[in-house]
Amino acid sequence: MKRLFCVVAVLAITGCKSLADVRNGQPDSAFISQKPVNDIAECILYGWQGKSYIDGPMKAYLQPLPAGKTVYTDSYIEVADITSSAQNNTEIKFYSQGRLHRNEMREVIKNCL
Repeated sequence: MKRLFCVVAVLAITGCKSLADVRNGQPDSAFISQKPVNDIAECILYGWQGKSYIDGPMKAYLQPLPAGKTVYTDSYIEVADITSSAQNNTEIKFYSQGRLHRNEMREVIKNCL
């Protein structure tokens, strides 16, 4: 029983192995904005990087995505896909694998809309 608990705990801590794994699930939140993709992506990136915790500042990264950008943290715990839509809007899909900072990261996104 202890071994099973240890295996489950390790899997829960490590998060998903790739962005594709994260995107296979449902987003925790979805938003629409009139702002350009690049402005929102940079705002989320700087907002997430501005968060400090016991082990130091949040490490967040930005990478291209077809028709948009992705902002993500280490181990893909939090991921924000920012893309252009057909209606000239910007869509943001937020995925969170953890519960500890989920609401804080979501609030950063809301402040960038």
